[in-house]
Amino acid sequence: GISTMDTMRNIPLDTYQSENGYEAETNTAVMYKTSAMINRKIFVGNLKIGGKTYPDRMIEAPVDRFDTFPDDGLHFIDVAVGDGDEIVKLEALGDKLIQFKKKHAYAIAVSSEGVELVHTWTHAGIKMPCQSVVAKGSVIWVNDNGLYVFDGKELSYVTADRFTSENWSINESEDNPVILGYDEKSDKILIQTTNTSSQDSGGFIYDLKTDSIVQCQNLFNWYVADEAASPDKVGPPIAIVGSGIGPIT
Repeated sequence: GISTMDTMRNIPLDTYQSENGYEAETNTAVMYKTSAMINRKIFVGNLKIGGKTYPDRMIEAPVDRFDTFPDDGLHFIDVAVGDGDEIVKLEALGDKLIQFKKKHAYAIAVSSEGVELVHTWTHAGIKMPCQSVVAKGSVIWVNDNGLYVFDGKELSYVTADRFTSENWSINESEDNPVILGYDEKSDKILIQTTNTSSQDSGGFIYDLKTDSIVQCQNLFNWYVADEAASPDKVGPPIAIVGSGIGPIT
């Protein structure tokens, strides 16, 4: 018959799936506890999807879609699944994604071709997100076993040759976790613990310039941000361990 409609001579090859990487009906709403971004791509971990939790699973979002997490079975990233552990925190360092669980830690290389597990560090996990930080081109974290620094290539177990198990006593627990922070002005890592000094704010100061550690009582009374502060406001350290110590304030 006669039609007044235009004729589509060539069927378009582009579809919703080819444009987006997932079907139109795919759920893209995910709840998560931690996230990190590498090359304009967001990775989220410790998930809740449709009322079901996945504590040891990650999802990667498409590039430049920072709130889109397709639940299609193709965007999941599983590392050491079924180990009874859960993801605590994700950190990004260059093209490496550091996944912290409570017991272990993992380094994952991210490229345009996908992801690849490149390092597994046993007994190097953290209990709480406040136990890791990115500073000076490295990921730095602390736990019951010691202090770690990963520069993107190699892991340095800073406290391995400097403390015995008795000296590195931080009484770590989920109710009273270690708290780690970075002071950019002095280039030092501050580690608040409940150590053997029995002080509420006892801890350690790690100097990134000199690679040295100071153990101290009353950390935030002892560590003064003002370099011009008088010496009588600074308490004495309990011990100095390392290759030398630079200025504390």
